[in-house]
Amino acid sequence: MTDLEIHHVFRLYTLILLEEGEKTGYEIMERIEDSVGEKPSTSFIYPFLNELNEEGLVSVENGGRNKKIYSLTSDGKNFTSEKLNSFGEIIDASIKNKVKECENCSCEIYSGGIEKEGKTYCCEHCANSA
Repeated sequence: MTDLEIHHVFRLYTLILLEEGEKTGYEIMERIEDSVGEKPSTSFIYPFLNELNEEGLVSVENGGRNKKIYSLTSDGKNFTSEKLNSFGEIIDASIKNKVKECENCSCEIYSGGIEKEGKTYCCEHCANSA
């Protein structure tokens, strides 16, 4: 496929945002700031978008008023899926020991849950059913 490296969380998040649908560079920067609390610089996002374009992973359309609209190509969607799977494996490994199992229905609880009499449940229903 491509040798393009995803070595920063902003790059990964840019791909995730483009997977949702077409975006301008400005929209990408705003969404990253809203989620992460830090606004990436234009000197970080636009060169990455240009790399994606050169690799054929995004297409670029003029959106008027000198705005460029970026969207993933089919190769870009495959690339994004591949990267998300790789990062997913890393995330799974990092939280594996933190995942609890519901004492009633055996579903996996990644966050929260209800503690009752020293046991963990996924929801009120399961806690009251036990």
